[in-house]
Amino acid sequence: TRRFDDDMAAVRQACAAVGGYVENAYVEGVGFGQPGGIGRTGTITVRIPQTAYGQFLTEVSGLGQVTSSNEYTQDITAQYVDFGIRLGTLELQLERLEDILEKSENLEDVVLLVQEISNVTSQIEQIKGQLRLWDDLVDYSSVSVTLTEVQESTIIEPADPTLGDRMAVAFFGTLNAMKRGLQSFAVNTVGATPYIVLLIALALIAVAITVPLVRRRRARAAASVPAPAPKEEDE
Repeated sequence: TRRFDDDMAAVRQACAAVGGYVENAYVEGVGFGQPGGIGRTGTITVRIPQTAYGQFLTEVSGLGQVTSSNEYTQDITAQYVDFGIRLGTLELQLERLEDILEKSENLEDVVLLVQEISNVTSQIEQIKGQLRLWDDLVDYSSVSVTLTEVQESTIIEPADPTLGDRMAVAFFGTLNAMKRGLQSFAVNTVGATPYIVLLIALALIAVAITVPLVRRRRARAAASVPAPAPKEEDE
């Protein structure tokens, strides 16, 4: 929502209008209008009469933009019936204990009966409290509304580039392309270094083997050539 304060107040008003009440509410964060503000988030949990549940949802759905919604229902019929039976049994047990207490004359028995009556009475109150809670849950629905403050964005249309801007973009684009090309060449050269070293080593080995062979062949060829006959001198 862009109307955080107004919408938070609107949720409270919608709740009161249908006879509900606010169970709890909290707000955290800093508003956009404050120094360092990055937006606020607020959650209100309200109790709405079951008969006005749909009306309340319709009212609050029109506040801001709904991004998520979830409904949950729990069936407590079996538990409610079970607690009702237990309550009736405990109340009957309490009546019998009170009748026995009125007729008891032994002090020790009276003490034990009072303790047991206190224990049964405590169980009865706990069950009645749980039943009252369930009655409230049935009569009222619990609704939590979370509002997140957002800021309206402004779209700025870019201006048409000038001739100088276009020339600068082309110039620096060429420089960047050359830079990327040189970087690629350097990376590829470094990557090929092991192969270059291997080729140089093989070339040196080949030269070391070939040169002595050539020299021996030349020596053999020279030895196989017959020496020239000596020339006779005329007397």
